[in-house]
Amino acid sequence: MHDGFSLPRSRWIVLLSIAHRYEFMNVRARAIREIYDPPGKRDKEKSGSNPVPDSDPPDRLTLVLMAEKYDVPLQQALPSFVELVMRKEPLTAVEIARLPVHTLHRLARAREEFLRTRDGIFEYRSAATKIVCNIWPTGK
Repeated sequence: MHDGFSLPRSRWIVLLSIAHRYEFMNVRARAIREIYDPPGKRDKEKSGSNPVPDSDPPDRLTLVLMAEKYDVPLQQALPSFVELVMRKEPLTAVEIARLPVHTLHRLARAREEFLRTRDGIFEYRSAATKIVCNIWPTGK
């Protein structure tokens, strides 16, 4: 796939689904980078290309669900997991309904552990990152 090739994020998600299903590993890796890398990092890597604007970027829960469904490496999806663990609002009924049981269990466990440990620390993000890395398997 050419480096100058650009799509909106919603199309990269569709491409990830296809690449995952048919094991197009190079396309899959590129789609994961386009979906999960921060916009500044993606734009820097695409020097000379015209990035396609995202009309509606996916929310953190969608990124977590895709990571689980398409075996996205934890390191790529880690910021999305950490944001869900750290957020102050509880999961809504709609969000809970979207989650598979094993993901819901892990997320609830991570949030509870984060709430228990955050009182005595100042580095919330690093604590949440450690918790997520301990709970989610890294073999993906």
